[in-house]
Amino acid sequence: MISSVTKFMKVILIMTPKISVVLAAYHGEKYIGEQLESIFRQTRLPDEILIGDDSRNDATHQVVESLRDQYPGTLRYIRNPERLGFVKNFVHLAQEAEGDIIFFSDQDDVWHPEKIEILSGILENDPASRVAVCNSEMVDAELNPLHETLLDGISDFQTKMKRINEGKGFFPLLNQSIGFSGHNMAMKRSYLPVFTRIPESYRAHDLWLEHSAGLLGVLRYVDRPLTKYRMHAQNTSTPCVQKIKKNLLHRFHEIWKTSDDVFYIADLLRDFVRFTESYPENPNRKLLIQYSRYFSWRAELLKKPRWKRLFMLVSALPRLGDHYRYGFGTRSMVRDFIVKADAPREKEQQAK
Repeated sequence: MISSVTKFMKVILIMTPKISVVLAAYHGEKYIGEQLESIFRQTRLPDEILIGDDSRNDATHQVVESLRDQYPGTLRYIRNPERLGFVKNFVHLAQEAEGDIIFFSDQDDVWHPEKIEILSGILENDPASRVAVCNSEMVDAELNPLHETLLDGISDFQTKMKRINEGKGFFPLLNQSIGFSGHNMAMKRSYLPVFTRIPESYRAHDLWLEHSAGLLGVLRYVDRPLTKYRMHAQNTSTPCVQKIKKNLLHRFHEIWKTSDDVFYIADLLRDFVRFTESYPENPNRKLLIQYSRYFSWRAELLKKPRWKRLFMLVSALPRLGDHYRYGFGTRSMVRDFIVKADAPREKEQQAK
């Protein structure tokens, strides 16, 4: 009888997917303790937590060590020999993780107790899914609620989320009328070969996750805030609530401030198109190519002095409709005319 029970328990353990949490840290000693404790309180505990620390001092490590006894699973602290930056840090941690499902964690948020249970359940119960994401409750540095969520203000929200869950939501992800955040994302280990192919032009791992998973139709959204998203002066990135962020591809470093954003997006989309050469039959590839051509055209336009730009705009009247299909209509046209030319080259010269 005991032997039968033992065999049964072994089968259960084999069938239950292993959960990993990867946390990229950088001078995180102020808040990382609260984040780890919230992970320790999950209704479904992760099997391992991996922390990659870009800091040069021991303060973060000391906080981690002081909490190690509270966690029954494997807790690995990795001091990076050189600073990787948060994107490469997350990629390295994901490659090191042994879990069947990998959760991405920032160092300064707090997770709701049921987060791992709910998101892992989405991935386990939907064979077609590869990446799952939830919403965030916005809080201040002391965790006081700001009475809004990260995704507040998205127009036609339920329809867009329904299309995403049906594998048909690539357009709102590409034009960034929706912007998810990595601290709310989990992915199956089977998606690791795609995740690790982040093009150099992508400055954020979460942007790559949502774009690539949206393209392939494997992204799933659960309509619940499962993270307390702490807003403070030391945030690595400081996303605003969605109702403030309605510009095209808003996560690309304050897109409307300089022409440099258009050059960046053009490079990013070209790299993304190259990625899709592995998926030539994907129905979203045509749309992506159209976006790429539009931003490449704008990038070439912005290399010219203003008087030449005006001539090029007038001589390409049929193309002006693309500003309304892929850009921000009249606002895009006016902006492309008034900004200073060739911002990237100027920045390169300053760097030298």
